[in-house]
Amino acid sequence: ALGNGNACSLIERPLIGSYTVEERKERLHRYRDKKTKRNFNRKIK
Repeated sequence: ALGNGNACSLIERPLIGSYTVEERKERLHRYRDKKTKRNFNRKIK
């Protein structure tokens, strides 16, 4: 029952902070790309 309630609340509240779930996913994806590129560049140097 608790799991169901949590799922419903997540669906009802798509905003996390001031971003939507989709925006947050995009930002996390971009951040991960930048992070991997940074590490890759360090390894090359």
